[in-house]
Amino acid sequence: MTAGNKKILVIDFTNFEDYPIGGYLSFARNLIASFDGDLALVGIVTERNEPVGKWFSKEIKGTVYNFFAIARYEKTRTKHAIPDRLMCFFLLRYYKSRILKPEYKNVFIQRQEILPAIKNFGFRNICYRFPGLENPLQISKYRFGRYLAKAFEKMFFNSIGNVNIILASGDEAAINDMINRSGGKVNRGSVIKFPTRINTDIYKPGNKEDARRILKIPAGETVVVTTGRLTALKGWRF
Repeated sequence: MTAGNKKILVIDFTNFEDYPIGGYLSFARNLIASFDGDLALVGIVTERNEPVGKWFSKEIKGTVYNFFAIARYEKTRTKHAIPDRLMCFFLLRYYKSRILKPEYKNVFIQRQEILPAIKNFGFRNICYRFPGLENPLQISKYRFGRYLAKAFEKMFFNSIGNVNIILASGDEAAINDMINRSGGKVNRGSVIKFPTRINTDIYKPGNKEDARRILKIPAGETVVVTTGRLTALKGWRF
């Protein structure tokens, strides 16, 4: 085994820096902060001078990573004609031989569409993290997603037999519901409960009055704080 393939290969559909904003990116950034140079990355790029379809050295916060970009996206767009999940699946299949050249064997993923995409890649150790235990297509920002939800989940669970470690961000009820939906493909003993991680340098208790003053919100006005999935209701425009 070479030194290179001892590293953990993280496959995601982010640039591992600032796009697209959301829970996947937040966890990927926490992973980088924890493992630093022990990772290699497959994702997307947002800069024109960064290549697509080949391995290259990419510096992120002072650390250089072996990086493979499967696509380039504009940061100004948050919703695309072809859904990210579909693009991610087909681009991983398309670039399979190039992605496998460094012969990484240990892989971490957290998106359901990636698991069936890499089903026959031959990875030795796969760790899959459920960031949420619901069927993501049931709550897709694309209206047609819910009609494909059942087929999508079936394809996912048919691929989960290749996974060595399953991490689940959810309570017992949510975990048991997921196990029931798997139709026997997942058993409780194979699932490690893994609470959501946050960066406490950013998310920490603060003084409410100071926050109002910084944001220039009058003391008498009501403030509503939302968390979780990005939606138009919360002010995000797709």
